[in-house]
Amino acid sequence: MGSIKRAFISITRNSGKSFILLLVVFLLGNVMAGAVSVYRAIDLTEKNIYEQTNVMAVIDLDYDRMNREVEDKIITEEQYYKIQELQEYRPTPEIIKKIGALPTLKSFDYSSGLFFWQRDSASKNTGEELKPVYAEGAGYHIMKTTQFTEPVDFLKNKVELVSGRFFSDEEINNAVPVIIVSKAFAELNSLQVGSFATFDTVIYKELEFDVPEDQVAELFYAEENVAEKIATDFEIIGIYEPAAESTGKQSRTSMVNTEQVEQELSNLMYTPNAIWEYIVEMNERLNELHHPGYNEGNSAPQYETFFILNNYNDIEKFRAEAEPLLPDYNKLTFNTDFVKPYESSMKSMQSIASMILYIAIGATVITLALVVLLFLRDRKQEMGIYISLGEKKLKVVWQVFLEVLMVFIVAVSLSLVTGNLAASSISERMVENQIAAAQERELTQARESREMQPDSMSILHNMGYSDDYTAEDFITGYGVALDGTVALMFYLAGFLVIVVSTTLPAIYILRLNPKKILME
Repeated sequence: MGSIKRAFISITRNSGKSFILLLVVFLLGNVMAGAVSVYRAIDLTEKNIYEQTNVMAVIDLDYDRMNREVEDKIITEEQYYKIQELQEYRPTPEIIKKIGALPTLKSFDYSSGLFFWQRDSASKNTGEELKPVYAEGAGYHIMKTTQFTEPVDFLKNKVELVSGRFFSDEEINNAVPVIIVSKAFAELNSLQVGSFATFDTVIYKELEFDVPEDQVAELFYAEENVAEKIATDFEIIGIYEPAAESTGKQSRTSMVNTEQVEQELSNLMYTPNAIWEYIVEMNERLNELHHPGYNEGNSAPQYETFFILNNYNDIEKFRAEAEPLLPDYNKLTFNTDFVKPYESSMKSMQSIASMILYIAIGATVITLALVVLLFLRDRKQEMGIYISLGEKKLKVVWQVFLEVLMVFIVAVSLSLVTGNLAASSISERMVENQIAAAQERELTQARESREMQPDSMSILHNMGYSDDYTAEDFITGYGVALDGTVALMFYLAGFLVIVVSTTLPAIYILRLNPKKILME
């Protein structure tokens, strides 16, 4: 009779003991299955979130370092504020482009807002003053610059192109004066694709000190006070509309109504960075010409910059390559940094799951070994007869191993299902509690912060990337699933448990003396 058949007969003949063994393994297996499932679920949640989302980085001043140095009297408070203004502490387009060329990046962009007052702009086609899309007030035109051929607002579906085209590589790189305007702005000013809008760079003379205060603005912006004016003709190459999804989303998450959001989006114009930099440089030259020393006390241009990495695993490599290129007191902030508290909470749960798994494995090994050994003591006569009839002791050990394995497979298969169900309901509540606790800690730390500091994520918000990582992503993305990997991990762990737990019974069998047993 083969070992497998004999093992099966032994299980059915000792059904009571087999059931006790199955029950023990089933109960401990539930704990093991739940722990394995939770560990795997957390891994998958983090992986899915990071893989489905663009990993972003922005350049930001290191305010923590600056605050520490003020407290340690390394720098003064005056220097603290100067650092935020001086050119030497602000990344230049050359530095940004150098970082943007690193192989760990998928793409990058930098942007700034170029403001043109209403009185300084006109349509070259009609000669009439251009009217901004504002419900009230004089308002102004805002040119949003970009290094992308398709600006980020379009990529993120904040706005959508309804006619014309996006920028070409030549226009992006060679300071070609082209713009994309809103449909509302085009209709208000009788413009279309191919029309030209003229914007003036104006330098004003200094006023006398004895000018009455209530007349300063009127006299300063008077036509006769213009020192120099240079017109730039921008060709309209595209017309867009605010996306309904974008205005609805923003109005739900802010105190701004849909109409105001549409007005703000409709007043934007998009133009390449290169032409903006040309206009800024020209403006600085003219100011220095008419007002010597003007640029010395003037704030340096400030850019909203972001980098999109190839994948999550490139973060540390990119940080190591990019930060040495930045000016002093600058650092990189990643959008993943703002979910570290939530990730830490998930990791703590994963640690708990690992600890429970190790304890459950240890308990299963010890319990299983003792139960099997106890049952073998009652079957000592049976084992002695097998060995007396010429059966090798190793074959008897193999039979016992098969008996345990058969019971174990049934118990594990049952516990795999029930353990996952139990782990799903319990761990999801634990995740919600952990995330809620992390959010509360973040709020407490924000309230206890030494002083309000600029939020790096506002840069991403302005560029349309603020919604990439949230605590809710971890909650909604978390789920315990019984997949092939979980089952394989569990069965492999179970097999190792059987091997280890049958070691002690095997030693007991190998030490049996059949003559002594039969003489008892």
